[in-house]
Amino acid sequence: MRGNLVESIRRFQIEQLGRKKSNHALLELMPLPSKSIAEKHWLYADSGVEGLSSRKEYLETYKDERIEALRALIELHKPKYVICYSLSYQEDWQKLTDAPFTEVNPRRLYLAKDGETTIAITPHSVMQGLSNDDWKMIIEEMFL
Repeated sequence: MRGNLVESIRRFQIEQLGRKKSNHALLELMPLPSKSIAEKHWLYADSGVEGLSSRKEYLETYKDERIEALRALIELHKPKYVICYSLSYQEDWQKLTDAPFTEVNPRRLYLAKDGETTIAITPHSVMQGLSNDDWKMIIEEMFL
Protein backbone atom coordinates (compact mmCIF):
# COMPACT_ATOMS: atom_id res chain seq x y z
CA MET A 1 0.00 0.00 0.00
CA ARG A 2 2.81 2.44 0.91
CA GLY A 3 4.34 1.94 -2.55
CA ASN A 4 1.05 2.99 -4.17
CA LEU A 5 0.92 6.16 -2.03
CA VAL A 6 4.52 7.06 -2.88
CA GLU A 7 3.85 6.45 -6.57
CA SER A 8 0.65 8.54 -6.39
CA ILE A 9 2.56 11.44 -4.82
CA ARG A 10 5.34 11.09 -7.39
CA ARG A 11 2.83 11.18 -10.28
CA PHE A 12 1.17 14.28 -8.79
CA GLN A 13 4.56 16.03 -8.51
CA ILE A 14 5.46 15.15 -12.10
CA GLU A 15 2.12 15.82 -13.76
CA GLN A 16 0.29 18.44 -11.68
CA LEU A 17 2.37 20.24 -9.06
CA GLY A 18 2.73 23.91 -9.94
CA ARG A 19 1.24 23.57 -13.42
CA LYS A 20 -0.22 26.55 -15.26
CA LYS A 21 -3.86 25.42 -15.07
CA SER A 22 -3.69 24.03 -11.52
CA ASN A 23 -5.49 25.45 -8.48
CA HIS A 24 -2.25 26.26 -6.68
CA ALA A 25 0.99 28.19 -7.00
CA LEU A 26 4.51 27.44 -5.75
CA LEU A 27 6.46 30.62 -5.03
CA GLU A 28 10.06 31.48 -4.47
CA LEU A 29 10.58 35.08 -3.48
CA MET A 30 13.95 35.48 -5.13
CA PRO A 31 14.10 32.79 -7.81
CA LEU A 32 17.67 33.00 -9.10
CA PRO A 33 19.28 29.68 -8.19
CA SER A 34 22.25 29.61 -5.87
CA LYS A 35 23.97 26.86 -3.88
CA SER A 36 23.45 28.88 -0.70
CA ILE A 37 22.88 32.45 0.47
CA ALA A 38 26.63 32.88 1.08
CA GLU A 39 28.19 35.59 -1.10
CA LYS A 40 30.87 33.13 -2.26
CA HIS A 41 28.11 31.16 -4.00
CA TRP A 42 26.61 34.17 -5.80
CA LEU A 43 26.87 33.29 -9.50
CA TYR A 44 25.73 36.54 -11.09
CA ALA A 45 28.28 39.14 -9.99
CA ASP A 46 29.86 39.31 -13.45
CA SER A 47 26.62 39.08 -15.43
CA GLY A 48 26.52 42.76 -16.28
CA VAL A 49 22.84 42.88 -15.27
CA GLU A 50 21.79 45.81 -13.10
CA GLY A 51 21.14 44.77 -9.52
CA LEU A 52 23.02 41.49 -9.67
CA SER A 53 26.52 42.44 -8.54
CA SER A 54 25.80 40.83 -5.13
CA ARG A 55 23.02 38.95 -3.39
CA LYS A 56 22.47 42.01 -1.17
CA GLU A 57 22.06 44.26 -4.23
CA TYR A 58 19.72 41.67 -5.82
CA LEU A 59 17.44 41.78 -2.78
CA GLU A 60 17.54 45.58 -2.53
CA THR A 61 16.84 46.00 -6.24
CA TYR A 62 14.15 43.42 -6.89
CA LYS A 63 12.54 42.11 -3.68
CA ASP A 64 9.88 44.78 -3.09
CA GLU A 65 8.86 44.81 -6.75
CA ARG A 66 8.63 41.02 -6.76
CA ILE A 67 6.44 40.98 -3.64
CA GLU A 68 4.05 43.50 -5.24
CA ALA A 69 3.91 41.49 -8.46
CA LEU A 70 3.23 38.21 -6.64
CA ARG A 71 0.50 39.81 -4.52
CA ALA A 72 -1.17 41.19 -7.65
CA LEU A 73 -1.02 37.78 -9.35
CA ILE A 74 -2.57 36.07 -6.32
CA GLU A 75 -5.36 38.67 -6.22
CA LEU A 76 -5.95 38.28 -9.97
CA HIS A 77 -5.90 34.49 -10.25
CA LYS A 78 -7.12 33.57 -6.75
CA PRO A 79 -5.45 30.15 -6.54
CA LYS A 80 -6.86 27.82 -3.92
CA TYR A 81 -3.38 27.22 -2.45
CA VAL A 82 -0.15 29.18 -2.51
CA ILE A 83 2.98 27.55 -1.14
CA CYS A 84 5.75 30.00 -0.28
CA TYR A 85 9.17 28.40 0.04
CA SER A 86 11.63 29.61 2.68
CA LEU A 87 10.99 30.49 6.29
CA SER A 88 13.73 33.12 6.16
CA TYR A 89 11.41 35.32 4.07
CA GLN A 90 8.47 35.04 6.48
CA GLU A 91 8.16 38.84 6.95
CA ASP A 92 8.19 39.31 3.19
CA TRP A 93 5.62 36.55 2.61
CA GLN A 94 3.31 38.36 5.05
CA LYS A 95 3.19 41.23 2.54
CA LEU A 96 1.33 38.94 0.11
CA THR A 97 -1.81 39.08 2.25
CA ASP A 98 -3.55 41.13 4.89
CA ALA A 99 -4.54 37.90 6.67
CA PRO A 100 -2.30 36.91 9.59
CA PHE A 101 -0.22 33.74 9.44
CA THR A 102 -0.70 31.15 12.16
CA GLU A 103 2.09 28.81 13.18
CA VAL A 104 0.62 25.36 12.60
CA ASN A 105 3.80 23.38 13.12
CA PRO A 106 6.85 25.15 14.60
CA ARG A 107 9.50 25.93 11.95
CA ARG A 108 7.64 23.76 9.46
CA LEU A 109 4.34 25.35 8.50
CA TYR A 110 2.56 28.71 8.78
CA LEU A 111 -0.89 29.25 7.24
CA ALA A 112 -3.02 32.26 6.35
CA LYS A 113 -6.51 32.18 4.86
CA ASP A 114 -7.24 35.07 2.48
CA GLY A 115 -10.73 34.63 1.08
CA GLU A 116 -10.69 31.34 -0.80
CA THR A 117 -6.89 31.23 -0.94
CA THR A 118 -4.83 29.36 1.65
CA ILE A 119 -1.27 30.66 1.77
CA ALA A 120 1.37 28.43 3.34
CA ILE A 121 4.93 29.26 4.33
CA THR A 122 7.13 26.17 4.44
CA PRO A 123 10.85 25.51 4.57
CA HIS A 124 12.51 25.60 1.18
CA SER A 125 11.82 22.38 -0.70
CA VAL A 126 15.52 21.50 -0.84
CA MET A 127 16.25 22.29 2.81
CA GLN A 128 18.45 19.65 4.33
CA GLY A 129 17.11 17.97 7.42
CA LEU A 130 13.51 17.59 6.28
CA SER A 131 12.39 14.02 5.74
CA ASN A 132 9.66 12.72 3.48
CA ASP A 133 7.60 12.26 6.66
CA ASP A 134 8.06 15.98 7.44
CA TRP A 135 6.73 16.90 3.98
CA LYS A 136 3.87 14.42 4.34
CA MET A 137 2.91 16.12 7.64
CA ILE A 138 3.15 19.59 6.05
CA ILE A 139 0.84 18.59 3.20
CA GLU A 140 -1.64 16.85 5.51
CA GLU A 141 -1.82 19.89 7.83
CA MET A 142 -2.28 22.27 4.90
CA PHE A 143 -5.36 20.42 3.72
CA LEU A 144 -7.05 19.86 7.10
